[in-house]
This record gives sequence, structure tokens and C-alpha cells, in this order.
Amino acid sequence: MGIATKIVNSIRARSLQRRLFKLQLEDRESTEHTDLVLYTDVRWLSRGKFLERFHELLPEITAFLDERGDDTEMLKSEKWLTDLAFLTDITMHLNTINLELQGKGKTIIEMIRAVNAFKSKLQLMIDQLKRKDLKHFPSLKARIPQLNYDTYEAELSNILGQFEMRFYDCSKLANIASFSAFSEMKIIKSKYRNRLTDDHMSSCLRLALSGYAPSYEKYAEDMQYHASTFKVTA
Repeated sequence: MGIATKIVNSIRARSLQRRLFKLQLEDRESTEHTDLVLYTDVRWLSRGKFLERFHELLPEITAFLDERGDDTEMLKSEKWLTDLAFLTDITMHLNTINLELQGKGKTIIEMIRAVNAFKSKLQLMIDQLKRKDLKHFPSLKARIPQLNYDTYEAELSNILGQFEMRFYDCSKLANIASFSAFSEMKIIKSKYRNRLTDDHMSSCLRLALSGYAPSYEKYAEDMQYHASTFKVTA
């Protein structure tokens, strides 16, 4: 990741180098991209887009650096190229779960459900690598002759272990919340209220499960009373 960032910055951050590289891409009709993507540490999602673009344009980047007289030995290393392909693929998968956890109005149950689904997906990918199935690794497919399946199977197992450890407490909370939600739902959706829509049910569950209690006394104190100016005449 560090090597890729350094290379892209040496091209993208310098106006002359960037123009020369873009001209090279325009001359080669084989690529649909006309520029590189900068990586920003504070934005996780930029990592996936950065690696994807870097991997797709790597032949053009290597040729450009060769013409510039830079050392490109690392960019031609079979192991480094295979590691880059794996990192590109797994980062895109991590971006997907990252997006699912973002946004307003998400409940803890929805978020933990998304995390559990991703953990199941990680286990599926581990099992697929054991069978040498690269269905979820499009970039890695091009590296099959140099591929050490055991290495990347171990990397996925490590990622799965990190998810298990970091979301352990949240999983217990989700089980409690799920039980509470089911109990409340049985109360809310009785035979007398069987026409509730999904949106209404969701709103009622949020109110039932929320610990928020409005301070009505404070609201009453904050209200300003205005004397009536209406005059009654005989």
C-alpha cells in the first residue's frame, strides 16, 4: 500500500508528471481511465477505489516510470503483484460492509445483521480458497500460476478473527435487542392493529425500544405565554 501511494503521489501531485501520464493514457485506447485516484487516510472508502484504479493501470504506470528512469523492480515482482491483487479484492469487500454500516436511521439489529452476514461471507471465501475457487477475487484470478492459496486463506482467517473479537459484545447486545423487539412487536401488532404498514411498525418499534423520555415539564417551562389582545365589547 505504501509503495502504491508513493508512486501515485509522485505522478498525481506534480502537474507536469500528471499531464504527461494522462497523455500516455489517452494514446492507449485499451484503458477506459484517464487519470489516477489519490488516496486519503481519513476516508476509508478511498482506499478501495485507489487500489482498484492503481491495479487496473499498473502496466501503464510501470511503462511511464520506466520511461522516466525510475526503479520498477518491485512493480515486476510476482509476489508483490499477487499481494496487490489480493489486497485490491479484499479491500473492495471491506468497502461494501463499510457502506452498509453508514447512513442515518440504522438500528443496532440491522448493523449487527450486516456484520454477521459479512462474517459468513468471509467464511465462505475461506472455504472457496481451500477449493481453489476464486469467485470472489477477480483480481487474484489473473495471478493463479503464482498463487499461494494457503497464504491468503490465513489472511482471511485473521480478518474473520478480528471481526469476531471486535464485534463480540455487539453480538450479545443484538441478541437481547432482537428478543425485546420480537416481544414488543407481538404487543404492537395485535389482531386489532393488523393493518399496520412496515413503516408504521418500524416507527412503533423504535419508540418502544428507545429509552428516550421527553422532559414535558421543561418543554412547558420553555413555552412563552402571550396575553390575548382580543377585546370583548358589550
